[in-house]
Amino acid sequence: MGWLKFDISEVPNEAVGATATLRLYCDAPPRIEPEFVDKYAPVVAAYHCSSDSWAEESITWSNQPSYSPSILDTQRVYYNDVYHRQPDDWWFSWDVSAVTQTLNINDDLVTIVVKISSNSEYLPFYSKENGWSHPQLVMQWTDIPEFPSFLVLPIFMTAALLAVIICKRKYIENGRG
Repeated sequence: MGWLKFDISEVPNEAVGATATLRLYCDAPPRIEPEFVDKYAPVVAAYHCSSDSWAEESITWSNQPSYSPSILDTQRVYYNDVYHRQPDDWWFSWDVSAVTQTLNINDDLVTIVVKISSNSEYLPFYSKENGWSHPQLVMQWTDIPEFPSFLVLPIFMTAALLAVIICKRKYIENGRG
């Protein structure tokens, strides 16, 4: 089981249509022929954990936070010659967009748990210390809502009218009217 914590503070609070893709690099995924993929390829599931209070240096099996039992996405981790996977293309991706639905406005961190759920005990995924091939959470969003443009003219006209009224009152108060 792997625990991954990502800083998402760059995502605007007003972001609309946010998606998230978890990307992990596997150093040596098993080579499996196409006809045996369903039977032998390891399946790795991604889960969301609402807690970000754990620390990498101190998390253990005994003190790990609970995480959602609902799987966000699964991926079979393998390569074969048919798909021409080479070591520079051993990136695997999970759609974890559901985590964006549960974020609070003040959330700057998100935790994703990955767990090998079949056919393997170990897969060598690279860690954050591994330069260009560290785990990645790719966040995208389609829009940030703007101030409604149809309100600009009425607000401007109201402000101009108030300015005229205030100026006229001051003019009258100063005995000029």
